[in-house]
Amino acid sequence: MALSEKTKTVLERSLVRDKDDLYPDRAATPDSNGNFPIKDTGSTLRHGEEVPTTTKDMNALYTWEKGEKVYGAHAKTYKPMERYRRDINKAYGKQGKYKDLYIDVFGPKLVSEQLKKFK
Repeated sequence: MALSEKTKTVLERSLVRDKDDLYPDRAATPDSNGNFPIKDTGSTLRHGEEVPTTTKDMNALYTWEKGEKVYGAHAKTYKPMERYRRDINKAYGKQGKYKDLYIDVFGPKLVSEQLKKFK
């Protein structure tokens, strides 16, 4: 049985510096300035864009915008972001209908009294 051309294809791989990866390794304690420096521990061999990974899918999920497709089983079923996407899709185009409510929670009036005028 002959192998297909796709099977014989060699996947692109490249070295990625650990500090330039999607989720770089950070030190456990901050430096003297209170910053968490990124460890530069070397490089890791990574596949190109044609090989999906959970890391890439989750990174794309957290930068999701209306109209984009979500990829990856873990990213699709992640409940907090699923609710976030649902809320954005439900409210899309209705931004002009919302009114801002300003309630003084530190003032002398009770919050319940202030809420009555908005009902």
